[in-house]
Amino acid sequence: MTTPKNPAAVALGRRGGQAKVSKGPNAAKTPEQRAEWAAKMVEARRAKAIATSSTPSAPPPMPSG
Repeated sequence: MTTPKNPAAVALGRRGGQAKVSKGPNAAKTPEQRAEWAAKMVEARRAKAIATSSTPSAPPPMPSG
């Protein structure tokens, strides 16, 4: 026998699922548009990683054993 579901929890879960499927004015309309936006995001992440990375210094000394 299964227990009845809490209606409030069901509504909250449905609302979260709908939020993952973006349907707002800023949603990508076509697969090509999604791919274009994804490429821009990758480029931005790479640029940020390069900007925040410091120049590598000498490696730490080896522990004497």
